[in-house]
Amino acid sequence: LGLWIGNEFINLPHNFRAKDWANYCVTWSSHTGGAELWINSMVGEQRYLKSGYTIRPAGVFILGKDQDGFLGIS
Repeated sequence: LGLWIGNEFINLPHNFRAKDWANYCVTWSSHTGGAELWINSMVGEQRYLKSGYTIRPAGVFILGKDQDGFLGIS
């Protein structure tokens, strides 16, 4: 699983193996650049990207695979 913000990508590693339904949460702080992946209340390793970056109004949010190639990563 990964996170794109402002044309920068990071992998968010986690050693969770799903056997059933799972709850996923991704957090990112513009102030610190810290990003975390939480799965079923367990946090993975924190990564950093785009400290101080501001997401512009009317930005694009894609959850799942980029099926139409919008980001050029299909």
